Amino acid sequence: MSRDDLRAEILRFSTSNGHPAVAFESLVCACGHEKFTLFSDDRSGGAVAVCTACEENISIYDSADFMEEVAQNVCACDHEVLYLMTGMAHYPDSDDVQWVYVGATCAECDLAGVYVDWKEQ
Repeated sequence: MSRDDLRAEILRFSTSNGHPAVAFESLVCACGHEKFTLFSDDRSGGAVAVCTACEENISIYDSADFMEEVAQNVCACDHEVLYLMTGMAHYPDSDDVQWVYVGATCAECDLAGVYVDWKEQ
């Protein structure tokens, strides 16, 4: 699946959620690597990506501090290595982020989806 396909999946999901994403960013580690394991908290909202090359922890949209019930995200094929992209929805007539979406494509089977989303407080 291409980045354009993942972007389209985040847009589809976010539109059905009532807060369409308007800004997208593929996650790339400072070491240049693009494959991650993903840990998230569906209840509190938040996600942390761990680079599979250098093991750097990346708090997605500075959400790690708010996570309480952390679980690892795994593809339906049981593979845990993912390519990640974020999508953000803004408040009307503002650049302030209202909703954050974390989409992923499995590095093994190419299945894509939104793994976690949350409303910014």
